Amino acid sequence: MRSIVINRFLLFITFFVFGVILVATASEAKINTDSMVAAWFFDEGKGKNVEDSSAHSNHGKIKGNPKWVAGKFGRALELDGGTYVEVADNSSLDIVDYYSGDGNYFLSTGCGGGPTQAKFGITSTNGHTCGPASPVLKKDTWYHVAGVFDGKKLSVFIDGELETVQDQGGNITTSDWPIIIGSYAGLGYKSNAIIDELAVFNVA
Repeated sequence: MRSIVINRFLLFITFFVFGVILVATASEAKINTDSMVAAWFFDEGKGKNVEDSSAHSNHGKIKGNPKWVAGKFGRALELDGGTYVEVADNSSLDIVDYYSGDGNYFLSTGCGGGPTQAKFGITSTNGHTCGPASPVLKKDTWYHVAGVFDGKKLSVFIDGELETVQDQGGNITTSDWPIIIGSYAGLGYKSNAIIDELAVFNVA
C-alpha cells in the first residue's frame, strides 16, 4: 500500500456503502488545486484506466472486471470485492514537509473495528495504528469520508462532521508501494462499495 509522508494531509473519499467493507489507500468545500496531490473522480464510464485530475498525472489501472455505474456526481466505479485500482509510484507523491521520504496511510473500514466503521491510520516510528473509528455506517447510503493527520492527531470526518480524534506521534515510515484503491495489501480486505471521488491533499 503506497502512502505519503507529510506533516499534515487530508485524504477524502465519497462512496456508497452496499456491502461489508470499503478500503482505500487514500474532497467538498473550496479546493486549492495547488495542494492537490492526486484526485480521481471516476467519471470515465468505461475501460480500465482511471485519470488523475491533479497536475501530477497519477493515473490508475483497474485490476479485475470494472463495472461503471451512476455515481453521486456523474459516473462511479463499483467495487465488487475482486476489483481494485492500482496507481504506480510517482515522485510527485514523495511529499516532504517536516518529514522526508514517503510513508504509509490508509482510510478503510474493518481494520480493528467493525466492518461498517470508517477508520483512518498511519504507520509511523511508533508503530502501525488503525486510528479512530467512526460511528457505524449504514448500507445503501452515500458518505463523504475524510481522514486528516496534522502531525499530532488523526481525525475522521463523516459528511463534514468531526466524528473521532486520536493522538498519534512519531514520524511516518517510508514506503515505495503503489497506491491501492479498493483493497488493503497483505491483509485480505476487499471493498464492496461504489466509489465516486477520491483525493489526497498536502494540507490539513
